[in-house]
Amino acid sequence: MDGCEEQFSDSSLYLHVHPSTFSSNIVATEETFASLADSEDVCEIVLNLRDTYRLDSRGLRALVDLQRRLRDRGGRLVLADVPLALQRLLEYTRLDDFFYFKQTVDEFTN
Repeated sequence: MDGCEEQFSDSSLYLHVHPSTFSSNIVATEETFASLADSEDVCEIVLNLRDTYRLDSRGLRALVDLQRRLRDRGGRLVLADVPLALQRLLEYTRLDDFFYFKQTVDEFTN
């Protein structure tokens, strides 16, 4: 995925998301998320959102679709290092209970 740092750990995939991921080409992002979610090798995707401060309705939909696809096959999406503005958006849209959260990704990347 362009603009993202990727790391694998067992059946988990760690992605450090570039700020433009949800704005510059959301169609490519949605296609990449769909491909990742359908991969038999990946059960958990950890998205480091530390540098993502804006998320529009299409970006939210991309995250929701990714979580649903992963859950349908027993996996999960974890949102890590979520900035306060995004935390508030997820609370406001009542999606805060829909996702798993990690404060940091240190335990994953070390």
